[in-house]
Amino acid sequence: MPGVRPQYRRLALDEKSAPCMDFRRWVGRWNVVQALSVALCFVLPGSLHGAEPSSAEDSGKLIRVVPKPYHGALRNPLMGITARELGVHEWGTLTHHYMGWRELENSPDDGVDKIIDYCNAAWRGFPERNLKVIPRVYLEYPGRPDAWPDGLAAGDYSSPEFARRLQRFVEKLGQAWNSDPRVAFIELGIFGKWGEHHSPPPSDELQRIAGAAFAKAFPDKRVAVRRAWETFAGVNFGEYWDSFAHWDEMATNGKEIAAFNRTNGLFQRNYIGGEVAYDWGNWRIQPGESPTTSLADHGHLNYVLNTVRWVQ
Repeated sequence: MPGVRPQYRRLALDEKSAPCMDFRRWVGRWNVVQALSVALCFVLPGSLHGAEPSSAEDSGKLIRVVPKPYHGALRNPLMGITARELGVHEWGTLTHHYMGWRELENSPDDGVDKIIDYCNAAWRGFPERNLKVIPRVYLEYPGRPDAWPDGLAAGDYSSPEFARRLQRFVEKLGQAWNSDPRVAFIELGIFGKWGEHHSPPPSDELQRIAGAAFAKAFPDKRVAVRRAWETFAGVNFGEYWDSFAHWDEMATNGKEIAAFNRTNGLFQRNYIGGEVAYDWGNWRIQPGESPTTSLADHGHLNYVLNTVRWVQ
């Protein structure tokens, strides 16, 4: 629809297995909700169902499109159930993919073709299943080998060489993903454990460098960061909350996201995502023991849905 900006609202429910976010342990036990996150998105559709050209098509000049009424639910690839680590299940049209930096670029001489070849192999068959990817690049992922590329010392986020390599790498990511229709959203990642911008968090200078690099590399994709209300100022990024609706974080992260939306209308120009942590603190109180409990138990489900409404 020309002239209309899409409005995004997304929430994801994921299970984090200690010590890292690995769903393979959980997938084998659940038949209905497989490796899931729950994503709620509201996106203005860009096309109309059942449209037919009028007889003006025969004139070879102007084609007039008259849409047919459609009373069913619209299946949008940017909404619904999402899977973890390229998982596929019958409800889902979205899946996360966490990739180590060195898998995509190990040497600074590696070209964008390496990223494209890697993704083509990992995402083979996704368009046929109408499945889109939410990629995130990490350097540190507990339980996996460090993904620092050659020429960068593990843990060295502060060197000038890291900043230079980061800018060049993000430029390559943009060349590979900005126009790729298989990519739904971008999570900025990179910094700290799991790319969740803690342990350690990015410095103000790295936020400025990375924010500018991602904004330039992805003019046509929505990019999300952690703690958007206080980080990466000036770039209008979305938010991913890595312990969404967690009992211990409602007064901190939940309250801040809700306040940020009330003053800035974040959900009207970007999406808000997140993972539910089922491995620390008082998660059994809320959102419940497991993703299945969060969705099947009315008390937990209402709590999650009310959190969605609150943070928007």
